[in-house]
Amino acid sequence: MRITITLVTTIFFLLAISSSIFPYPNGITGRTLKTTTNGCSTCHTFGSNVTGFFSGPDTVTAGQTVQFTLTITRVGGSGKLGCDIAAQNGTLALAQGNTYLQLVSGELTHQNAINLTTVTLPFNYTAPLTPGRDTLYATVDVGHAGNWNWAPNKKIVIKSATKITSNSNPINWYLKQNYPNPFNPITKIYYGVKEGTNITISIYDISGKIIAIPINSYHNPGEYELEFNASKYNLSSGIYFYVLRAGTYQEIRRMSLTK
Repeated sequence: MRITITLVTTIFFLLAISSSIFPYPNGITGRTLKTTTNGCSTCHTFGSNVTGFFSGPDTVTAGQTVQFTLTITRVGGSGKLGCDIAAQNGTLALAQGNTYLQLVSGELTHQNAINLTTVTLPFNYTAPLTPGRDTLYATVDVGHAGNWNWAPNKKIVIKSATKITSNSNPINWYLKQNYPNPFNPITKIYYGVKEGTNITISIYDISGKIIAIPINSYHNPGEYELEFNASKYNLSSGIYFYVLRAGTYQEIRRMSLTK
C-alpha cells in the first residue's frame, strides 16, 4: 500500500515538473490576436518571463515573398519555448533550413518544445496581390504551465508592383514590348491606362497555362511601368506571353526568358 502511494506521488510530481517546463508539446495555433484576445490563458499565466519580437521589412511589394524572423527570449526562470505565428492577409511558409517550426492551418507553430533561452525563428511571408496593409501576429510561451506573452504586432505596407511614370491621360490604351527582351531574370513592361478602372496583367507559358498575375488592382489614368522578376515564379528559359486586360480592352505581347 505504501509502495502504491509512493508511486502515485512520484507520477504526480513528474507530471507537475513536466507541465512546468514544456509548452504545448507539439505546437498549437489559433492563439494570436488575429483570432482571440485570450492567448494561451487556458494553459498559461500571462507574464513577462517570455518575450518575442519580429524583424523584417516594413514595406513589401504585392505578391512578393520575403523572410521575417521571430525572436523568443526566456527572461529568468526555466522552461522550454513555444509560439504561434499568424498573418492577417498574407501567406506564411517554412523558410529553408527550418528545424523548429511547422505549418498548421495556415499558421506557424513549434514542432516540439524548444530547449533554448533565446531562439530566432526564420519564416517566409508572401504578400497579398492587392496593395494595402497587413499584420503579423505572434503569441509566445515558456513552459506548459508557465508564462505566455504577446509579441508586438508587425505592421506591413503592401505596395503596388507598378510605378506611375506620367499622370497625363494617354490618347489610347496601350501595352508596349517589354525591355530588355530577351531578359534574365528581370524585365520592365510599360502600359497606358486611358480611364480609371481595374487592370490585370497575366503571364502565360507557351501552352497557354497562366503562371502569374503580377497586376490586379485599380488604376487611375496614366502611364505605368511594371518590373517583372521571373525568379519569383521559378520560370525556366522559354517563350512567355503577357496580357493586359481592362474592361473590354485586351492586348497581348510575347517575351523571351533566357538563362
